[in-house]
Amino acid sequence: MAAADIGAVVYAGTGIVGFGDIGRATAKIAAAFGMHVVVHTRTPDPQAFPEIRFVALEELLEEADVVSLSCPLTPETEELINAERLGLMKKTAY
Repeated sequence: MAAADIGAVVYAGTGIVGFGDIGRATAKIAAAFGMHVVVHTRTPDPQAFPEIRFVALEELLEEADVVSLSCPLTPETEELINAERLGLMKKTAY
């Protein structure tokens, strides 16, 4: 990544998969940098986190420039991200 690209990343949209302690901390840091944050989690709670937009995984992948996998590796999540889902992402995503 070139130095000129770093500014683009800072103002990018961030998608966070999983919203436990690590996902919440990641969202807080991304928001502090001015990044637009969307979250996919199995237990969305928009009333407790009105500043967060909870979305389906496919929508997150289509929208985000950067994706953080903040969920544990379990049999349920092992194949969560695959070639088909990566194909949903923007060609310019990191």
